[in-house]
Amino acid sequence: MKRTSTAGLLVGLLLTAQPVLAQDEYENGMGELSLNAGFALPLGNAAGTNPLSPSTGSLSESDVINFSVPFGIAIGYRIAGVVFIGGTFTYAPFGSPNSSAPLFSTCAVSGTSCHSTTYHAGFTVQWHPWGSRGLDPYIGVGAGYEWLQVDVSGNSTPFSVQYNGFTWLDVPLGVDFRLSKDIRLGPYLDFMMGEYRNASVTLTGVSGLISPRAIHFWLAGGVRIVFLSL
Repeated sequence: MKRTSTAGLLVGLLLTAQPVLAQDEYENGMGELSLNAGFALPLGNAAGTNPLSPSTGSLSESDVINFSVPFGIAIGYRIAGVVFIGGTFTYAPFGSPNSSAPLFSTCAVSGTSCHSTTYHAGFTVQWHPWGSRGLDPYIGVGAGYEWLQVDVSGNSTPFSVQYNGFTWLDVPLGVDFRLSKDIRLGPYLDFMMGEYRNASVTLTGVSGLISPRAIHFWLAGGVRIVFLSL
């Protein structure tokens, strides 16, 4: 009878100790760094009118860049294991403009090279409802500023076109899987909505506010790796 009660006591202690350990890790704040890579598609319009062909209507975002391959970094602090607040930066090369668009028709000329690149800097707040446990789903909201640049070179006179403006909404979501105590890996999706406010063309030296402005979107997906306890 004594042996049975002792065994029961040990089992009871183990059952009560396990949640305590999980809770301690869950409640501790920690530094966090994440790196991500993926693929992104543009949607919507870059401007309300095409500067070289106003009669054709708006300038599609996909006419300026057909896709991008974003490489991103986020660094910040996870409060109580469940709320991450941090800054983000994304560099997204490998895109190109649509050569059938009037603004970039020179890209159809043999020997001409055209490349589109985006840059984004901002902040994000993410909610991790299960804390820093083995399976770590999250959803966030953020905002920032975006630059989109097209560089044209080759047989024709080289020039670049740049658009920049605010990212009004950035919604990342995903799930991280625990590889070790301080490392996570998992897939992510990201939806962004923005509005370019300024445009410039180096060939003509023209720059100024875009009017009328338009709303564009980015839909991205990929994989990220997270380092905790920095």
